[in-house]
Amino acid sequence: HYHFYAVLKDTSVDAFTPEHGLAQASVVVPQGGLAGLELRLGASLGLEGYVVTGSGVPVAGARVIVALDSEQLAVRSDEEGRVVIPGLAQGRHRVDIDYLDHPRLHTWADVGDATSGSTRFVIDDAVLLRGEIVDEFDRPLPDLLVADDEWESAPITDARGAFVLL
Repeated sequence: HYHFYAVLKDTSVDAFTPEHGLAQASVVVPQGGLAGLELRLGASLGLEGYVVTGSGVPVAGARVIVALDSEQLAVRSDEEGRVVIPGLAQGRHRVDIDYLDHPRLHTWADVGDATSGSTRFVIDDAVLLRGEIVDEFDRPLPDLLVADDEWESAPITDARGAFVLL
């Protein structure tokens, strides 16, 4: 038993189900009229996936962005890390995922037929370290190399003395 929301057009229905996203339905109106209306829902293409950390913990509230030719679609992952972006064309799509102070994930997702299943997006467990370097008079110190044996990157401070370590 599914709940869905539908908009009836001349001979078709655009439907949205929370479980499956956007779907197209064909409408068959029998000779007896709408009393015998039959709807046949078919799944449309789209992206379904889960955002998790490297240790497998679901990430709620991650911003998932799919780049299209002239626009971007953005959604947030739910409490279980699940994201659904209905209506994407079949093929390979660029996906960027932002979550708080984690490094941005740049990846690709393949959208296939309705049976292709969900995609697992894994963001690093690492957290960014942000800071500013100032002198004793609280003036920013630009162009300093910030390095530590524990961090992968060695950034240079900007004009405000700010840096980000990955």
